[in-house]
Amino acid sequence: MAAMMLSATVYAQNDGEGKVIKTVEISRAEWLQKGVLKEKLGDDMYEIDSLVFVGGFFNYDSEGQSWAVLRDCIQHGRLRGIDFSGCSQNILGQGLNFLVSDYAFTPAPQETMPLRYVTLPEGTGVGKYAFTGTDLAHVNMENVLSVGEGAFAGCNLKGEYDFSKIMRYGDYCFEGCSFSGTVEIAEGVTEIGEGAFAWNTYIEKVVLPPTVSVIEKDAFLFCYHLGEVEMPEGVQRIEDRAFIGCPIKNLQLPETVEYLGRACFGVNKTKTLTIPDKMLEIMPGAFYGNEVMDEIVWPSHIFKIGYEAFHGCPNLRTLDLPDDVCVIDSVAFYFCTGLTKVFLPSNLKRLGLGAFGGCFNLQQVVARNPIPPYTEEPREFGRGSELYRQVSPFNNIMEDAVLYVPKGAKEAYEQAEYWRDFKTIIELEEGADLNDLPIKTGIEQTIADDSADAERQAMQGIYTLHGVKVEGNYEALPRGMYIINGRKVVK
Repeated sequence: MAAMMLSATVYAQNDGEGKVIKTVEISRAEWLQKGVLKEKLGDDMYEIDSLVFVGGFFNYDSEGQSWAVLRDCIQHGRLRGIDFSGCSQNILGQGLNFLVSDYAFTPAPQETMPLRYVTLPEGTGVGKYAFTGTDLAHVNMENVLSVGEGAFAGCNLKGEYDFSKIMRYGDYCFEGCSFSGTVEIAEGVTEIGEGAFAWNTYIEKVVLPPTVSVIEKDAFLFCYHLGEVEMPEGVQRIEDRAFIGCPIKNLQLPETVEYLGRACFGVNKTKTLTIPDKMLEIMPGAFYGNEVMDEIVWPSHIFKIGYEAFHGCPNLRTLDLPDDVCVIDSVAFYFCTGLTKVFLPSNLKRLGLGAFGGCFNLQQVVARNPIPPYTEEPREFGRGSELYRQVSPFNNIMEDAVLYVPKGAKEAYEQAEYWRDFKTIIELEEGADLNDLPIKTGIEQTIADDSADAERQAMQGIYTLHGVKVEGNYEALPRGMYIINGRKVVK
């Protein structure tokens, strides 16, 4: 206790010479008496720079005047540091020794609360919005057991903190703080509250215990430096936008996860994404804007891929969707500009407009369902300032890409809305090798039979029939068919 009291004294002394540090003792008999704290502070209450409570009790009258007195000393006086480490409130039935009251230091609208340092006793609970809007820069978090809704929202808390005893995280309790390093959640915590660490832009790592089952929406929203999350088995639900804007580099989702909310991992940095086997639906925007993801490992029983689920993932090259997928929603893979080949499920019933819009390099689309999936009428939709024009599921690519369909289904696709816009539709035989698809695009076929023509062709880009650029001189190539300068050439 003495060491903690000394720490508050040191903070006050660091502010300069001539600071007033006042010690207050409140007895058991005085604990609930109205006006005791103001009386003990005396006429010089506005000249106090640092306040230390001793004696085991803190004035806690039914009207909450004690907190009002402290707020008054901070707003209209010089009080900047408070040491409660010698206090108790004998709070029975809550497992707490001390409770910072709801709205204890919250300033009125248009006012400030320049409180800078607080030292709390062991077993403290912090009420809702207790320090919201203050300039609090330091608090000994290792003594805190429970943090209420918005308790420290917007405070100036910086550096690394010990959260090892906190068992409850209220909604938006640490929103906008500036914690750095690692946030390690204690074993026994079952839920991370809504927006609990939102906008903590210096957190680098989060370690969750196996007892956490729910991560509420916005929990780590826009933690711009959060690159690592340890998430053991036990997590079942991750709600909307929980980790949006977090550049997580190696996201390992436990198999216990059953639900991922909207945009929950938007703009992350995971290269290989493995979706847990219990997942049934990819919610809208769940993984949008990932610039490095190049592989998706799908669960076997996924039935729907939502709106914008993978919008703007330019590093995806091949997409092989599991057969249980029945619905691919609008703009689900919009502007995945690296896609060259897509395998659509055999049970696909509905393909949203713009689902593969803007995938300018898409060359091959394999439709496994003999019945053309339904597509909607065009309409305008969007949120905020950005609107998309829903167009064909494959807008901008149907002139050049090849559509492959099951044997006997070509006529149905040639008559179906949007599907008929593909210039080249090829039926596949049963058991066809999907890694070696035939290409009939109407490209002029020529025989390279003279050295002058071969020499000219050697100066152009040479590609295999699968669109892979071939390095080296034309003369050195083995016999076969190539695409050179837009023509199919047989050597």
